[in-house]
Amino acid sequence: MKRVRIAFSALVVLTAAMVAGHSELAAGPQQVFLPQWVQADWVYWTQGNGRWIADNSAYKSGSETFEAYGTEWKWGLGKKTLKGRLFAMKDGKEVGTVWEFLYYWHPGEKRLVVNQWGGDGTFATGTEKATGENTTESSEQFFSPDGRTFQIGHRAEKLPGEVRMQSYNVTDDGAWEKRRYYVWKLEK
Repeated sequence: MKRVRIAFSALVVLTAAMVAGHSELAAGPQQVFLPQWVQADWVYWTQGNGRWIADNSAYKSGSETFEAYGTEWKWGLGKKTLKGRLFAMKDGKEVGTVWEFLYYWHPGEKRLVVNQWGGDGTFATGTEKATGENTTESSEQFFSPDGRTFQIGHRAEKLPGEVRMQSYNVTDDGAWEKRRYYVWKLEK
């Protein structure tokens, strides 16, 4: 136990020394790091309990039996990242997580990075940008375990208590072809 305390104390001292040596890190939370539109977007998604539900009845089938999907959004470390997940629902109850998300601002490239991981091993990465006061557009490249790649885009409009979101297949020549449309409602 004494070794653990000594190791922990050394880690704390080392971390403090590293932060002190970098004034931009020592500046702390008062330093502006995220663009205002990113901050506002993340505050919007995490409002209330951070859970948003979308009816899936238009797409329900024998192979897709879920009545609804939900997303849940939470702040990451220092409110500098946004963590989320998409889950499926049946009979009004959550039945499992389908995707996990991590959003972060890349300070060197000045862009909002979107990463997501699927339960089947698929990984996606891309960028989101503001297209208006309450609208955003994202585009992600997906990499599946079998070697296939594809691109999907989303355009979202945020209203009080609901988000209207259209997804698109993005073709190799850059055309956006409509896929699914969902209205995400803030869970009460």
